[in-house]
Amino acid sequence: MPEDVIGNVVYPMLATTDGWLWMLTSPWGKDHITYRAFMDVENWSIYHFPSSISPKITQKWLDEYKHMNGEERFRMECLAEFIDDVKSYFPMTLLRKCVHVCEDLPCEFCRVYNNLGELVNRALFLGYDPGGRDSYAADVILEKLRERFPVRACNQEKIETTEEDPRFYTRYTVKISDKHKALRFTKVGVDQTGLGGPILGHMQELGLPVEGLKLTNPVKEDLASRMKIALEQGKMELPNDLALLNSLNCIEFERTRAGGFTFSHRSGTYDDLGWAAMIALKVAAEYIEGGGIVVGA
Repeated sequence: MPEDVIGNVVYPMLATTDGWLWMLTSPWGKDHITYRAFMDVENWSIYHFPSSISPKITQKWLDEYKHMNGEERFRMECLAEFIDDVKSYFPMTLLRKCVHVCEDLPCEFCRVYNNLGELVNRALFLGYDPGGRDSYAADVILEKLRERFPVRACNQEKIETTEEDPRFYTRYTVKISDKHKALRFTKVGVDQTGLGGPILGHMQELGLPVEGLKLTNPVKEDLASRMKIALEQGKMELPNDLALLNSLNCIEFERTRAGGFTFSHRSGTYDDLGWAAMIALKVAAEYIEGGGIVVGA
């Protein structure tokens, strides 16, 4: 729930009643009124219930959840821990400001997000990060609306090992091709680093309007800075999709001696959807501006 709703709507309801306010949540960042209440032991009654104490939840299920969803999501959802994102390039304070909040019903954003058929004949751009071993293949679709780039859809599929399923990427690329036949993307961007080279060739064979990007450090820095500026300027509208938000939030950075950035992601997390979104924004912005796609050496 947006913090403004609690502060501007819920709290005033208690002004003359001396009523009670219960805030029940799985932790999601420290920049929220829930966290401040959780730390205020003098004025709030605080209860902390990790999933492990429930007699209906087995250790086997907890182990499987951790394996499938990563350490960070496990700590938030199952251990109910507030995670510090000081090193995150996209802190939750920034992402939360860009999460879509319905102002009117029926909501056009939510309706389109859940019904891709309404996107036909729009200016759509897709970013594709093929991921890698024990990671995800991920794609994100953006639409260009005046000065905004709302995320219209996102998808990811887990890759356990390519040896077990050697045709995984062929099928995933064909799925993207099927989306293009239905939606007619203006431009598609794909990470052609490593195994992305053959994927780029396959997409070209299928007739997609695709450009490849080799995600060297300078290209990653350009992608990330472009996304951050768009978020800060309110030009990105994000769905309330935990997989996408966590994929962006888990990306960490360090400054180099030359003043640039190097990027990584926290152990047990997956950043594929985040980079797919950045690739989509890159091809969308540069297509609109009339420029080309920068392909790293």
